[in-house]
Amino acid sequence: MEVITTPLKLLEVIIQKYTSEDPQRKNCLHLMGKLIDSSMEFVKSVEFNQKFNDFYSKAIQNESDRELTQIIEILKTKVTSLNDQPKESPIPLDRSLAMQDRDERFFVLSMDPSELGKQLTFIDQNLFQSITTRELLSWNKLKNDSSPNVSSFISRLNITTNWIKSEILTELDASNRTKLVLKLLDVVEQLRLLNNFNGMYAILSAIDSSPIWRLTSTAEAIFSKQQIWDRYQKILFNKERLRKVMERCSPPVIPYIGDYLKSLTDIDENHPTDLPDGSINFEKLCEIYKIVDKFTQFKKNSHNITINLELNEWLTKMNPITDETVLYSFSTYIQPKDPFVNPEMPPQLV
Repeated sequence: MEVITTPLKLLEVIIQKYTSEDPQRKNCLHLMGKLIDSSMEFVKSVEFNQKFNDFYSKAIQNESDRELTQIIEILKTKVTSLNDQPKESPIPLDRSLAMQDRDERFFVLSMDPSELGKQLTFIDQNLFQSITTRELLSWNKLKNDSSPNVSSFISRLNITTNWIKSEILTELDASNRTKLVLKLLDVVEQLRLLNNFNGMYAILSAIDSSPIWRLTSTAEAIFSKQQIWDRYQKILFNKERLRKVMERCSPPVIPYIGDYLKSLTDIDENHPTDLPDGSINFEKLCEIYKIVDKFTQFKKNSHNITINLELNEWLTKMNPITDETVLYSFSTYIQPKDPFVNPEMPPQLV
């Protein structure tokens, strides 16, 4: 049996076991984390950094398991911190150039999760209650022209999603970004209590987006609330399960509308209204009725929410960044792909 006498030798053994597709790869990474925590001087050595950086570049490129990728990113952050490399770009970035100037009360970190959840629900509820059966039935045919309230409801989801992305990506402090994601998960919990699946989907899809998911601060936040994240991931990103959960809830419910619109579109496009013998396809009409009926059942009751005039006004008038290219440029600016290369400044700041 080989005797491991030095931290360097232990690191080599860990890397060897991990790269050999050992079934206990997660344990290998946890052991590497303990080595980093207990051997700070070794972590600063040239030998360690050469081996670790080589391991990191190969592992992050080849690893397909998202959880293991998150752990690797956290280890990278620890190593970077111990080597006294700056966590943020040395290039100053004026947040007010990325987001409109506003009162500090209207940054998520300054908000109460319960109150924010209620005000988001107040806005979503008013839009949802305005949708008529006629709009649902005509959505696939004429869309915006005959379904303005459906369009407004979808637009609201997109605005909320882009706002969350903008809020996270324009926060330059890594620890604050972690706190921000944690607070947003608290908001999701509040939205679940209010059966606001539209709001939940907007926030979680923002966190799950490429520009945000790649950030170490996101991984650290998810890591500390893994059970909550996994629970909602399994519901919101599995359309069949999501519909079952929504339809088991007692009204009022604010559903994620995308699933219902897709079902209506599929039925309309893939099944003719008139059969070859000239008769009406009642089976198609019955399927459409079932979907519309389930959707309208959610509107039977409404939440009695007291409006917060200042916050509500800001939420309805906010103008977040919508360009995905710009959002991703902020992501690579605050956490470069290559930690040894100065990041490029987002294009609108050049």
